[in-house]
Amino acid sequence: MKESLEDSDAVTPIIREGQNLKLRDIEIDQLVVSEANLRSDEPEPERLIEQLRAEGKILEPLHVWFNQETSFYEIMDGQHRFLAAKHLGWDTVPCIVHWDITTLREAYVWCRKQYGQRKDLTLKQKKDFANDLIKDYGSLKAGCDAEGYEYGKIYEWSRIPDEVLDSPISDLRVLRELSRLDRDDIAKLVPEIEGLDRDSALYIIKKHQRAKESLDSPKSLQIEAKPIMDMISDLGDPDEYGKQQLWCHENWFEIMGPVYEAYRPEEKNQSIIRTTLQYLEDRHPETVRSILYYLTSLKVIDKDFNLSQVLSRARKAGLLPYDWIIDLSREPILVYMWDSIEDFIVEALNQYRSNWWEEQEYYVEVWIEKRTLIKKLTPICRHFGVTLMPCGGWTSITWLEEGANRYREWFRKNKKLVMIYLGDFDPSGRKMYEKLREEFALRYIPIYILSFVLDLDQIEIFNLEWAKKPVNRQDNNTPGFIKKYCVDWTVEVDAIDTETLGAGLVTLLSHFINEDALKFNKERDKKIIEGYFKMLKLKE
Repeated sequence: MKESLEDSDAVTPIIREGQNLKLRDIEIDQLVVSEANLRSDEPEPERLIEQLRAEGKILEPLHVWFNQETSFYEIMDGQHRFLAAKHLGWDTVPCIVHWDITTLREAYVWCRKQYGQRKDLTLKQKKDFANDLIKDYGSLKAGCDAEGYEYGKIYEWSRIPDEVLDSPISDLRVLRELSRLDRDDIAKLVPEIEGLDRDSALYIIKKHQRAKESLDSPKSLQIEAKPIMDMISDLGDPDEYGKQQLWCHENWFEIMGPVYEAYRPEEKNQSIIRTTLQYLEDRHPETVRSILYYLTSLKVIDKDFNLSQVLSRARKAGLLPYDWIIDLSREPILVYMWDSIEDFIVEALNQYRSNWWEEQEYYVEVWIEKRTLIKKLTPICRHFGVTLMPCGGWTSITWLEEGANRYREWFRKNKKLVMIYLGDFDPSGRKMYEKLREEFALRYIPIYILSFVLDLDQIEIFNLEWAKKPVNRQDNNTPGFIKKYCVDWTVEVDAIDTETLGAGLVTLLSHFINEDALKFNKERDKKIIEGYFKMLKLKE
């Protein structure tokens, strides 16, 4: 049926969106409104009937797809014209047939794209549009990527407060200000500002905000009484802060730190900053490298994008909190001081823990190739009392010998020795694992070295195809790596997201560490610390 219709003389090809579109007159009886049509429940417009009666024809063709199961052409766009023509008793209407659409799902995606481009969508329709994407794809970002929408725009729709969905308020600036309030405040203000112009509505909202701030914190409005250094710490440069605040109001951003230099990012960079904020909200602080891998995995940016520059400007503009991003490659050498000897004693007591390994069958350490993994793995290692050894690439002979000495000490106490090693899937990462085994064998230390290095199976399991990089041809270990694995690309272990990497390490450590003994030691240490606080009459 499809081929015969497409090849018939009655079909006139048009050049609009490609060769899969055909323009033809189709009989009214062969047309039905598609279930995918997002406007199918809207009433028939009387004005359109009179317009078509006067013009005698439809100037803008309907968009349809052919359903081979029902043998009907289903209307995706133009149902009002169809209903009007049917009311007038016409036999045929002009239609653009989308032969590339063969399923209801494909028709629905096409309809949704057209629907999202409408200028007359209500607030409820915009919010529902965003929620439908989340429902279909699991996240707004995934839905926008799959169907080609601008993420920042749809993200704004998703943030429209529920309390204003049925109100006549449509001014974007007013809605942005309302979205910053809590639900009770919005419900109270909406009836008060309905029908007002923008300036009047904004005045009432700001007046309400100032009154609430005054009640919550009377000192918050006394800015002129604050020392100048406190003002600079809070605002940064007052002039730049004012510029940035105006831009933020217009673009649904929030100032989250001092502003030293105003920044008006283009749409692509706005999307990058929004996605970064969502990523960091529940897992900060993170390194720039971790953020880079996350954004690359979502295809927000490619691997060569200069992310550091965008994030630096965003932080200087107050769009990203400074303490949400950390740099593990540089550490100050601090001289620790205390306000009193009591403060020092309190901190020392809280640091105390007995030697938990005495009750364990195994002695375990975690050695990592990359220093960027320190932040991700430190909390887990602290929980189990495990030494974390960042090698920083090829470990030095000094650190290697110090580690060997720790293992020797526990071997003399009849402990079984285990090392968990995490490294990249690259020539050096694989070679380093083999080198560690050789070095400990040379020292006659009976240790079980468990490789948590990325391998081909893990890359497939963790879906890390996006993180592949060309192999370093200058590395002396590259020829052997290519010969052994038959690939000319690498993947860094940082590409595994924090939760997955942490869960994997916890599983491995739990295999070797007796959790009951660990819990007993922690409870015993807590009682000892509480006893000393009581004896010394100190406050915890």
